[in-house]
Parts: sequence; C-alpha cells; structure tokens
Amino acid sequence: MYVVQLFDNYAATYSLLATGLTECFALAWVYGCDRFLSDIETMLGKRPHKIWSISWRFVAPISLFVILIFTLVHPDRTKYEDYMFPAWADGIGVCISLASILAIPGVAIYKVVSAMCFGGSSDGLQQTVQKLSKPTPDWGPRKKEHRMLVKGDHYMNSAVPTEVVTHTSQQPMMLHDYK
Repeated sequence: MYVVQLFDNYAATYSLLATGLTECFALAWVYGCDRFLSDIETMLGKRPHKIWSISWRFVAPISLFVILIFTLVHPDRTKYEDYMFPAWADGIGVCISLASILAIPGVAIYKVVSAMCFGGSSDGLQQTVQKLSKPTPDWGPRKKEHRMLVKGDHYMNSAVPTEVVTHTSQQPMMLHDYK
C-alpha cells in the first residue's frame, strides 16, 4: 500500500499538471486555436463558440500554471494514515514524476538533434524546428470529401490513398462505395 500511496501522490499530480500545461500551450499557440476550431467545425458541422478559444489560450494554461506553482511551493510530505514517509521516499516520488514529464522535452530535443545532425540539411535551429512543426503531406482527413471540406484542393494531391482495401476480398473499394 505504501508504494501505491507514493505513486498516487507523485504520478498523478506534478506530471499531469505539467502535461496539461504543455498540451494547452501546444494546442493554443503551436497548432492554433483557430485551426483547431475549424477542425471541430468540420467534424461537427458547426463552429464552436469563441469562449473555447479564450479558455484554451488563457484560462486553462493560467489555471494549470497557478495550481502547479502552488503545488511546488507548498509540497506536502507523503504519508499514509499515521506513517510519514522518509525524505528518500519523496525523492523517489520526484523521480517518478520527472520520468514522465521529461519525456516531452526529451523527445523534442531528440527530434531536433536528429534532424540537424543526421537529416542532411544545413538549416539552423529555428528552421529545423519550423520544418519539424509542419504537417507531413499525408496529414489530414482520409476521405476525399472530408479533405475538400477542410482545405479544398490542398488535400486532393496528398499522399493519403483514396481507396480502402477490405479484409474479405482484398479488392480496393472506392470512396464513393464506402459509406
């Protein structure tokens, strides 16, 4: 039960707050709220209210940041019933939190370094990050009619196949037959 308490205290607090803050930043400022609202409009048939954009850009990130700061400034020692965990156990808990949090910048740094060192390009850091942030040609809706709703002709020439292979006959089925 002590190990479960340690995981509960550390794996479900700092890492979730940091991950949520990173996701809010990525959605609002990297991908873009307007683009995300357009994607939702394509899926639902109507555009969501502007309050969502305000919430994703400001309310949620500020709230998560404030909660994270208060959690870091006033940490509680881990305890279970009347037993107070030793300081080294809290150190293990911090390592548990960092293991999941450090994956986010770790993968980003790995991708940038790999692209700069082994990508065969002499671009600088900013150009490399911009290239890595752009979608690939096969990104987007799979169905041709959905691609037309989102970006028009931009998606019509992408690498995503417009045929679907069924598992029973192994014969391609055209999109107009697939409904």
